[in-house]
Amino acid sequence: MAKLFTHRLRVRYSECDQQGVVFNGHYLFYYDVALTELWRKVIGDYASTVEGGADLVVA
Repeated sequence: MAKLFTHRLRVRYSECDQQGVVFNGHYLFYYDVALTELWRKVIGDYASTVEGGADLVVA
């Protein structure tokens, strides 16, 4: 079994409705933050990735 990765993210008041439920539009942002932190932990920061000859492109 692979190691479990955990990144805690505090939900801010402005990201919730009056019942305290997170607006569904924010989940993609949370995913992006978690993916960035996983990349940083496993591979390293973005600058070192580019220095190593690899780059990430969104097309």
